[in-house]
Amino acid sequence: MDVIKKTKQHAMFTTLLSFGIGILLSCNAFAASFGLPETPPPPPSAAHFINEEYGGGIVFYVYDNGQHGLIAATADQNGGVPIRWYGGAFTNTRARANGIGAGKENTVLIIANQGPVDGAAFAATICNEFSVKDAHGVKYGDWYLPSKHELNLLFKQKAVVGGFKSSSYWSSTEMDSTESGDLNAWAQDFNAGAQFVLNKDAHLGVRAIRAF
Repeated sequence: MDVIKKTKQHAMFTTLLSFGIGILLSCNAFAASFGLPETPPPPPSAAHFINEEYGGGIVFYVYDNGQHGLIAATADQNGGVPIRWYGGAFTNTRARANGIGAGKENTVLIIANQGPVDGAAFAATICNEFSVKDAHGVKYGDWYLPSKHELNLLFKQKAVVGGFKSSSYWSSTEMDSTESGDLNAWAQDFNAGAQFVLNKDAHLGVRAIRAF
């Protein structure tokens, strides 16, 4: 009787093991058919940090435990020569976004509004057209004019990033007023740190940034 009992237990164990293996194989086949990974994804890449040389520039702000952040170009755009904000016409571009990543959308709006005016370069275009290769030959071309908030974050790390040649820099954030927005945009004093509005035809420094 013991032999028969053990034989039945062995048969049951074998059946359960076969069933489990079948389920596992079915799951892998299902995952493969839908392009899903059969194994767990790898852990997140190493955290990035302020003052790191990465992504074509210098990291000056991080969040999400260093998985995301902002990178500044290592030198002012336009050869360090101050440049105007507008493209030749005082219009309301509605480039009023502010915050992390907001400068990218502002840059698109400014160029769309001002691009065809007189053909001369201006703050948003020189950032948008900037590109750089890193030590590994990777080319980065997704630079933009920082928003008011991003510009202030850059100011706080100006000693880390370095290379600033002008006393004041343009942000991409237009004055938040239909009337004043035609004429003025936000800028920042890189000596004392004060942010202020200024006529768009004024010539200030420009430093491109990108997000990762």
